[in-house]
Amino acid sequence: MRDFLSDVWYVAGWSDEVARERPLARTIANTPVVMFRDNRGELAALRDRCPHRFSPLSKGRIANGVIECGYHGLQFDRQGACVANPHGPISKALAVESFTMAERDGLLWLWLGDSAKARMESIPDMSAVQQEPSNSHFRGHLSVRAHHLLLVDNILDLSHADYLHKAALGSGGTMTRTRPRIEEGEDFILAEWFAAKEDKGVAIMRAELADPNALIDMWTSVRWHTSGAVLLKVGITPTGEPRDQGIVTHVIHAMTPQTPGSSHYFYRVWRNYQSDNAEYSRMMEGAVRFAFEGEDKDMIEAQQINMGDGDFMSMKPALLAIDSASMRARRLFDRALAAEDMARMEVARSGPMSA
Repeated sequence: MRDFLSDVWYVAGWSDEVARERPLARTIANTPVVMFRDNRGELAALRDRCPHRFSPLSKGRIANGVIECGYHGLQFDRQGACVANPHGPISKALAVESFTMAERDGLLWLWLGDSAKARMESIPDMSAVQQEPSNSHFRGHLSVRAHHLLLVDNILDLSHADYLHKAALGSGGTMTRTRPRIEEGEDFILAEWFAAKEDKGVAIMRAELADPNALIDMWTSVRWHTSGAVLLKVGITPTGEPRDQGIVTHVIHAMTPQTPGSSHYFYRVWRNYQSDNAEYSRMMEGAVRFAFEGEDKDMIEAQQINMGDGDFMSMKPALLAIDSASMRARRLFDRALAAEDMARMEVARSGPMSA
């Protein structure tokens, strides 16, 4: 079975990574892609391969809103059409595959499949990123040497934070003691945890309460989409108080597949407390960066090494109750893959008849 979906909106990076004067190269779902902007600032995404000698277009330059191959100077517009050949006429063979792109909520969204299916309304909603002052935001991008679904397993089982992130982000066992409510949609899994009258919780958030020793209510939600885009929200209040008065942290996670054995991990964190405290932001960013880069990345890469090339489910893992959300996500992902494969077979069967 294939490792990647095609007809989904993948997070390919941050909007400000693509400027008019320079291209951005990324491999997404085993596809080398070069992203750039034309003279109007509109995004373009092409397969990062010149049709002449197959050199990466990303090693070229942006000239008058088109991308110029750095090897022999052929130029291509945002649709992938060759618009200049300094060595002779432009033939039909001088064309590059183009992909659909969008910008929303500060993210680059890339659609590798059938562009006719790329509906803007199907982009996962990350608009909560606009709710808090920019001073409370920080972000990162990791390359993780592991299959993207291992990262999905990690984010849909937050009990691991009580052990792997015990010092920085652990909840003192709160997540371990709490079972999620799980909702499944056509292309998403929503897992929600709620713990009442807790004397633990995430320490760095509890410290922001008027009485850090008070009993708290703690809620966490993770909404995962089949593309790997996730919006996580965790909040606490003194027990019984409404959530809209709580201490809340949001995190965008995007586990975008790179190759069968590697993944992009984009994250953005923001909060509704200590919003203008630069020193606090540095402290929190350090703690989160250590948790994601020093703990999650290290553990998941070690997990992949132990698994080798083995398929997770084929290796018959000894599943626990804490795996319920991640297993539903894996089944949903497999159904989406099967549906894409079935659609391709139908197109292949109908092709000769309609010719």
